Amino acid sequence: MNHPQGVRCNGAAANTSCQALCNGQTVLNVACHRRTWNVGNRGAGIEINAQGNGVCACSNPGYTARPCTNTCNGPTQTIEVTCG
Repeated sequence: MNHPQGVRCNGAAANTSCQALCNGQTVLNVACHRRTWNVGNRGAGIEINAQGNGVCACSNPGYTARPCTNTCNGPTQTIEVTCG
């Protein structure tokens, strides 16, 4: 079951994912707050997820956001990324 309040990551691990998003790079298996985060290009755009199974793999339930293309399971997911 997904968490209604969402999942989060902050600190050095979050900065790693944030920089990958900004630069369009792939970064896999970033451990943060008991989840494994991944950032990568899935061909049609960048993806960030907290699923621990790489990119371009829609798990259900899952925590995936694709800002430039359709996200897994429709447009009900939102994501906020703040780089500091």
